[in-house]
Amino acid sequence: MTIMNRGIRILPIIGITLTLIGYLYLTFQTYNLNERRKVLKNEITELELIKTRMTNEAKVKDTIINLQDKIISQSSDTSTVNKGLELNIENNKTKSNYFVITKKENSSIEKAIFFENEGFNYLIEKDINNAVISFMKSENSYNGFHQVYETAKYLEKNKDKLSTKDSKLWKEVYLTILTDFSWRMPNDIKLKFKDITN
Repeated sequence: MTIMNRGIRILPIIGITLTLIGYLYLTFQTYNLNERRKVLKNEITELELIKTRMTNEAKVKDTIINLQDKIISQSSDTSTVNKGLELNIENNKTKSNYFVITKKENSSIEKAIFFENEGFNYLIEKDINNAVISFMKSENSYNGFHQVYETAKYLEKNKDKLSTKDSKLWKEVYLTILTDFSWRMPNDIKLKFKDITN
């Protein structure tokens, strides 16, 4: 009987000890998760800065290409014009005459959100021209906003193939935007795109 009494007395001590160990373990795990969250936030901020920088570099490159094309097209020297045509074919580039670098004080995230949503709605309606214009307006309202620049460039490149609403390429475009250009895309738009592609 005394052995059994000792065992019963030890049980609460074991229970308290296990509870303390569990509490310490949970505290440690919470601390690790908070640290990981801080690291991920810093990485996201860093990636957003890189994306903005790369978007601006692409816009500068587009501007330089447009200026080169203008100079080449105004040249009276046929060898210069021919070399320019060769470069255009070799680069197989898509030009964008509509993107501008917006100063921070002139940026408007509200306008960027509005035009992004407008662009997605035009895409759902299969209105390629207005979709491209809306995504460009969104990018020009707030440079580096979500993936509107990349979306506009992709749509501009495929604009001719999407000129009719019954084009078979529409489903592929929706899938590509969902997989490649959906970073921070509004959830309601994602759901609509998923419904369309299924």
